[in-house]
Amino acid sequence: MLKKKHTSHKVYRIVRRLLVHIFARLLLEIILRWFAFLEYLDTNRFSFDQVGRHKRITPLYHQTYTSALPLLINLNIGRINKVFASHVQVIKAQSLILLQFKSLIYP
Repeated sequence: MLKKKHTSHKVYRIVRRLLVHIFARLLLEIILRWFAFLEYLDTNRFSFDQVGRHKRITPLYHQTYTSALPLLINLNIGRINKVFASHVQVIKAQSLILLQFKSLIYP
Protein backbone atom coordinates (compact mmCIF):
# COMPACT_ATOMS: atom_id res chain seq x y z
CA MET A 1 0.00 0.00 0.00
CA LEU A 2 2.84 2.37 0.80
CA LYS A 3 4.47 1.55 -2.52
CA LYS A 4 1.30 2.44 -4.44
CA LYS A 5 1.06 5.77 -2.67
CA HIS A 6 4.70 6.47 -3.40
CA THR A 7 4.32 5.59 -7.10
CA SER A 8 1.24 7.75 -7.50
CA HIS A 9 3.08 10.61 -5.82
CA LYS A 10 5.94 10.17 -8.30
CA VAL A 11 3.47 10.24 -11.19
CA TYR A 12 1.82 13.33 -9.71
CA ARG A 13 5.19 15.10 -9.46
CA ILE A 14 6.11 14.18 -13.04
CA VAL A 15 2.75 15.35 -14.40
CA ARG A 16 2.93 18.56 -12.36
CA ARG A 17 6.45 19.28 -13.59
CA LEU A 18 5.37 18.61 -17.18
CA LEU A 19 2.38 20.95 -16.85
CA VAL A 20 4.53 23.69 -15.35
CA HIS A 21 7.04 23.25 -18.19
CA ILE A 22 4.30 23.44 -20.85
CA PHE A 23 2.70 26.47 -19.19
CA ALA A 24 6.06 28.26 -18.95
CA ARG A 25 6.79 27.59 -22.63
CA LEU A 26 3.32 28.81 -23.58
CA LEU A 27 3.72 31.97 -21.52
CA LEU A 28 7.13 32.64 -23.06
CA GLU A 29 5.69 32.13 -26.56
CA ILE A 30 2.83 34.56 -25.84
CA ILE A 31 5.28 37.18 -24.53
CA LEU A 32 7.55 36.77 -27.56
CA ARG A 33 4.67 37.04 -30.01
CA TRP A 34 3.32 40.10 -28.16
CA PHE A 35 6.67 41.89 -28.37
CA ALA A 36 7.10 40.87 -32.00
CA PHE A 37 3.66 42.37 -32.71
CA LEU A 38 4.56 45.59 -30.88
CA GLU A 39 7.86 45.75 -32.74
CA TYR A 40 6.00 45.27 -36.03
CA LEU A 41 3.60 48.09 -35.17
CA ASP A 42 6.40 50.44 -34.16
CA THR A 43 8.70 49.78 -37.11
CA ASN A 44 5.88 50.09 -39.63
CA ARG A 45 4.70 53.46 -38.30
CA PHE A 46 5.73 56.42 -40.44
CA SER A 47 5.72 60.16 -39.92
CA PHE A 48 6.19 63.01 -42.37
CA ASP A 49 9.03 65.49 -42.18
CA GLN A 50 8.62 69.12 -43.31
CA VAL A 51 9.22 68.31 -46.97
CA GLY A 52 6.51 65.64 -46.91
CA ARG A 53 8.73 62.57 -47.25
CA HIS A 54 8.15 59.44 -45.23
CA LYS A 55 10.37 59.20 -42.19
CA ARG A 56 10.43 55.95 -40.26
CA ILE A 57 9.93 56.24 -36.52
CA THR A 58 12.41 54.07 -34.64
CA PRO A 59 11.07 52.92 -31.29
CA LEU A 60 13.01 53.66 -28.11
CA TYR A 61 13.13 50.02 -27.04
CA HIS A 62 14.18 48.73 -30.49
CA GLN A 63 17.78 48.04 -29.39
CA THR A 64 16.71 46.38 -26.14
CA TYR A 65 14.14 44.20 -27.87
CA THR A 66 16.41 42.97 -30.66
CA SER A 67 19.12 42.06 -28.15
CA ALA A 68 16.60 40.34 -25.85
CA LEU A 69 14.94 38.23 -28.54
CA PRO A 70 17.68 35.59 -29.07
CA LEU A 71 18.22 35.48 -25.31
CA LEU A 72 14.54 34.72 -24.72
CA ILE A 73 14.40 32.14 -27.51
CA ASN A 74 17.48 30.31 -26.22
CA LEU A 75 16.17 29.93 -22.68
CA ASN A 76 15.82 26.30 -21.76
CA ILE A 77 13.18 26.31 -19.05
CA GLY A 78 13.60 22.66 -18.15
CA ARG A 79 17.20 23.04 -16.98
CA ILE A 80 16.95 26.31 -15.08
CA ASN A 81 17.55 24.66 -11.71
CA LYS A 82 20.69 22.82 -12.83
CA VAL A 83 22.74 25.47 -14.62
CA PHE A 84 23.75 28.72 -12.94
CA ALA A 85 24.13 30.49 -16.28
CA SER A 86 20.45 29.82 -16.94
CA HIS A 87 19.62 31.66 -13.73
CA VAL A 88 21.59 34.64 -14.96
CA GLN A 89 19.88 34.49 -18.36
CA VAL A 90 16.45 34.28 -16.78
CA ILE A 91 17.18 37.26 -14.53
CA LYS A 92 18.45 39.25 -17.53
CA ALA A 93 15.43 38.26 -19.62
CA GLN A 94 13.00 39.12 -16.82
CA SER A 95 14.64 42.52 -16.32
CA LEU A 96 14.50 43.16 -20.08
CA ILE A 97 10.81 42.22 -20.14
CA LEU A 98 10.16 44.57 -17.24
CA LEU A 99 12.02 47.31 -19.12
CA GLN A 100 9.81 46.67 -22.14
CA PHE A 101 6.62 47.04 -20.14
CA LYS A 102 7.98 50.08 -18.31
CA SER A 103 8.80 51.78 -21.61
CA LEU A 104 5.32 50.95 -22.89
CA ILE A 105 3.57 52.28 -19.81
CA TYR A 106 5.80 55.33 -19.30
CA PRO A 107 6.96 56.43 -22.79
